[in-house]
Amino acid sequence: MTVPFSTNEKSALERSLTEATKPKANDLNQLIDYYEINETVEWIQHGQFSQVALQFEDALLSDAASVYKILNERLNGKCECFILGDTTFGSCCVDEVAAKHYNADAIVHYGDACLSQTARYPVFYVFGKLPIDESSLDAAVERLLSEVEGQILVVFDVRYHHCMKKKEAERSYSDRIVFSKLALTHETPQDGALFHGRVIPHLVTPAAAAADGTGTAEATSTSTVLFIGDEGPLMLSFVYKYGNHSFYSFSPSSSTLRKESINFNQYLKKRFYSMERARDARFIGLLIGTMSTEGYLDILEQMKKLLTENGKNCPQSVHIHEKKLSQQKQRQEQEQGSQRREDVSELFFQPILIPFEIELALNSNREWSTEYVTDLRQLLPGGCYYVESKATKRESSVSLITGKLQTVGIEKNEEELGEEEEQDTALQRRSDAWALSHAAGYTAADFLQSRTWKGVEQRLGESESTTCVDGRRGIASGYEGESTQEEKPIK
Repeated sequence: MTVPFSTNEKSALERSLTEATKPKANDLNQLIDYYEINETVEWIQHGQFSQVALQFEDALLSDAASVYKILNERLNGKCECFILGDTTFGSCCVDEVAAKHYNADAIVHYGDACLSQTARYPVFYVFGKLPIDESSLDAAVERLLSEVEGQILVVFDVRYHHCMKKKEAERSYSDRIVFSKLALTHETPQDGALFHGRVIPHLVTPAAAAADGTGTAEATSTSTVLFIGDEGPLMLSFVYKYGNHSFYSFSPSSSTLRKESINFNQYLKKRFYSMERARDARFIGLLIGTMSTEGYLDILEQMKKLLTENGKNCPQSVHIHEKKLSQQKQRQEQEQGSQRREDVSELFFQPILIPFEIELALNSNREWSTEYVTDLRQLLPGGCYYVESKATKRESSVSLITGKLQTVGIEKNEEELGEEEEQDTALQRRSDAWALSHAAGYTAADFLQSRTWKGVEQRLGESESTTCVDGRRGIASGYEGESTQEEKPIK
């Protein structure tokens, strides 16, 4: 089942909701607390909004009418609220497209959220308050503190933000526990890096501690990451991000702590294979998995420019499902312009790459890295991961997958190459035993020859001549002379 790309309404209607994702709100007081009614009303009044769209996660739609009624009563007709019945992409994404259709001034998003920075509307997030056994969590953290050394970075599912906020305010744990913070504003974090809508503090490693005098290598060891939430695509993203750290997870549904084991080298091999496929591909499709993330149009133009300079054909797709994409055989790679990839990559016949991996493959100025960058804004000019794709001479190499010749790099014009290009492209005699060879570029004719079916062809002179014979008689369901279980009379 696809979430970001599927347009099939049947999958949305038949989607099963687990008990862990349903709110525990049965009376008025619980509804007000769970959906933060007081905070929402205060935010709407402070912003002086006149029309506010209420976007609910699928699991919370059963309470949408009740929340709408309570908000209207509290606002006394000063603001009109309306419920968005469905979403353009996934429920975790703020649907600015649907809100624009109804001329909304702001959006209140309820439930799980990917925290993609929006560009058009102010957004107020209500994550909900999923239950969590705090005593089991405290025991798990104390156990982890006794087993590992150094700092422990805590990242969590946004629906447990109420518990993490309380623990951090009460300073319930040791100073070695470092909490990540949710990036709910558009301000660039100064004391950490932005990843999946969270401000990740800079962790102190042994080398850094010895260099700046904050500690010794014996006192501070390699940091550990603790993820609080159930297993899913979000946890997998953090595992990829911190593959060189010890990674633990605490599941609130089962109140268990376990160490996540993932073959990070296997993931790097998979990334390198996908990058090699991108270098080989002549058609790389652009999948737009968002319509509201800030900077997605800029990164789209940057990807188009990079692909075009490398001689790639880049058709564009918006809001399309995997069955439709599977019919487009010419798209040898798919590049996804959205935050998450892990929940959809296994559904397509071709590899899915994020913009950062496309740049690793095609931007010769970007060095190989094990980083996992999903924030699109960090790849744009001014971002900490931005690398300009300066024009360099196009180089040829042999594909490690197909064994064929591939071209990598950005082609310069004649003025940029100048005399250096003329010297490099001049014919040189290597040896009398060697014959002159020429490696031609990949043309449309070469692509046509690689296809197994080339259309209706006459093939004049290629078919062997034979005498005329009688053809078959009958209909397609049963010709004369065919051996069938029941002989059907010919009408």
